[in-house]
Order: sequence, then structure tokens, then C-alpha cells
Amino acid sequence: MSSTVKIQRVETPADVRPMSDDEVEKAARDDADNPPLSEEDLRVMPRVPRVKTLRRALGLTQEEFSTRYLIPLGTLRDWEQCRSEPDQPTRAYLIAIAHDPKGVETALRKPIALEPQEVKLVMTRKTPAKGLDGRARDSNGEIRQKRSDTLVKTLRKTYGDGFAEGVRSDTKLGTLLEREGFESLDQYLKSKR
Repeated sequence: MSSTVKIQRVETPADVRPMSDDEVEKAARDDADNPPLSEEDLRVMPRVPRVKTLRRALGLTQEEFSTRYLIPLGTLRDWEQCRSEPDQPTRAYLIAIAHDPKGVETALRKPIALEPQEVKLVMTRKTPAKGLDGRARDSNGEIRQKRSDTLVKTLRKTYGDGFAEGVRSDTKLGTLLEREGFESLDQYLKSKR
């Protein structure tokens, strides 16, 4: 069974003329079936998530996109179904994917090459790192052991302006501890609580 479709050219009537922007707006407002959207309508309308648009533009399924760009599948689905949104670093990652999908894919497939000393450092660091001056620091970078030549004004930056009240700011910690009869800064701080 075959069917033939006839295409017929329709002539534009002579009385049809282009409409101005105002006329288009008025005609849209008068159309009860399809009125123009207000700012409020646009604000509350569900939007297609950008990650979904990106994934579709690349022609990938959720599983393929998830696997290729190392994004957990559940997380991707949450973004696409508007249950959550990517955070700022992830949005930057998605922008990188949008600009150079092949480059990002290639970068993710390359193994990370660490120098032997970096690997050793990562594997053996169990004690706090020492600063340039050789003093041990905690995980926040704070010096755990103050040297006796640390000035009171430096310690006030860490412990507040009330630290060692009545003592000159150019006094060394060792001198302060000796005057007060303490062996360590920790003992001094505990006595002032």
C-alpha cells in the first residue's frame, strides 16, 4: 500500500503585513490559550538542569556520562531531577567538560605521576609537619611548641590582647616564663584560666 503526499504551495495574502513588537505583545496577551509568561511564571517554572542539557548535547546516557567523567550515578540523577544542585567546584568541573569534553576525559584517564619523594612523604607522614624554623605544627598549622625567643606581641596575635597583661610586647617568652616561674607556655596558659 503506497500513499502519495501532495505538497501545495500557499500564497501569503496581500493584506498580511509584519507586526510591530507592541502588536505582537498585544496579540499574545489576547490569546487565551497561550498567554505570555510573566516574570513570576518564569521564576517558578521548573528548568531543565544544565547538567542534563550538557549530557544530552554530548549524546551520552546517564550511565555513560557518569562513568566517563567519574561522577556517581546517583548524584548525577539527583542533579537532573532537581533534588540537589552541584556545588561551585563541581559547576566549574562541568564547565570544563562543556568546553573540552575530550580533554577532560583524556586527563581523567592519565595516571597521576608522583615523584618518589612525594610518594614517600605521603606514606610516612605521621608526625606533625615542621615549619621552616623547625618547630612542630599541628594540623591547622599552629606552632605547638613556642620557642623561648618568641615575642609576647606575636603570642598576643594567637592568644588575644589579654595575653600577659602588664608585660611589654617586646618581652621574650623565655623571660616571661622565667619571671612567672613556669617551664612551658602550656603551664603558663593553664595557670591563667
